[in-house]
Amino acid sequence: MSRDLSDVVISLYRGGDDEEILRVFNRVFGDGRTLDEWRWLYCGNPEGLQAHLARFEDGEVVSEFCAVPRRVKLPDGPALFGEIVDSYTDPSYRKGLKRRGPFASAGEWFAQTFGRYDRDIIMYGLPTPANFRIGQRFLGYTHVEEVDMLFREIGPGADAALSSECRATRVDRFGEGVNGLYRRVESAHECIVVRDTRYLNWRYADRPENPYELWEYRDHRDLVFAIAVLRRGWSGGDELAVADLLAEPDHWVLPDVIRHIESRGRAQGCERAILMLNPRGEQWDGVMGLGWEPRRTHFVFTARTFQPERLTLEWLQENWYFTLGDFDVV
Repeated sequence: MSRDLSDVVISLYRGGDDEEILRVFNRVFGDGRTLDEWRWLYCGNPEGLQAHLARFEDGEVVSEFCAVPRRVKLPDGPALFGEIVDSYTDPSYRKGLKRRGPFASAGEWFAQTFGRYDRDIIMYGLPTPANFRIGQRFLGYTHVEEVDMLFREIGPGADAALSSECRATRVDRFGEGVNGLYRRVESAHECIVVRDTRYLNWRYADRPENPYELWEYRDHRDLVFAIAVLRRGWSGGDELAVADLLAEPDHWVLPDVIRHIESRGRAQGCERAILMLNPRGEQWDGVMGLGWEPRRTHFVFTARTFQPERLTLEWLQENWYFTLGDFDVV
């Protein structure tokens, strides 16, 4: 039986809330997420834990509103972007959009706490239609754009050989050479999540039951000039998702990286490969030139800026280098 929502309080996450959060999360999403996964995503995040809960005094969770913060390089210095994820209400306590329920209350308090110049200057995500409508009404969500991605039909066939200038190595964790790659690449992007080993190894290598392949690509100088993170079976289909891709712009053997990604998909019996990039960036055009095709997806990108005098959503749309791994969908 539902309880009186007037007894619900809104507060920050407290140590020990994990099991109750998971109980409600798995009831809402049927996802079977484990404690290890929750603690990796939130407690292990190098940028900290951001979560507000609507709960009764005895600890029963009604709603959760939380974000995964990421450190981002901007022209005038670093900042945090918070990806809104895992935000929900226990079905027993849902209310219609015309009434302010616990989800909206938790979200409002969350935005007041973390949506600041010294915390998350951007909050963003790919919300469900229902969560977008609530967020738009109560939290200031803005529909930025529908999301296009690049697709490559793979099918059977022989793999193109990599040139002698490119050596692909699968690794368990990204090494120091990747920090050097990021330092060389950073200046080519106005806006990019700081892809150093601190972030990349947390995001991919440290994930429990790691579903990713991590690849480093070296040239004849033995320099890491590109990395890729791949995941088979994304979205439940025979697809190879490129979760992350970082490369030196205009490197002379960059096409070999794309060919290698296609060969990994073919080796795993995938029908197609999928890559998410900003369609306004040079990288998008470069990959299209190698035979990949753009398609509209069901995802809708939403965001809110908390420092519009510093960063507008229009500027973000034009300048942010992002991949699937900047979102929690892969």
